[in-house]
Amino acid sequence: MHEQGAGSVLGLDLSQNTMERAKAVTADTTIEYCIAGLDTLGLPERTFDLTYSVLAFY
Repeated sequence: MHEQGAGSVLGLDLSQNTMERAKAVTADTTIEYCIAGLDTLGLPERTFDLTYSVLAFY
């Protein structure tokens, strides 16, 4: 995402295994990873310019 101009990147998931796998396959060390759900994250409104979700409604 930084290659496309993102100032910061935050990866979220409820699964520890998913976060560990994401870190293992990503070379970008500036990505912040957080084990949390969007409903419990508690960030202020308009924190994100772009969100991307996979299987959110699965």
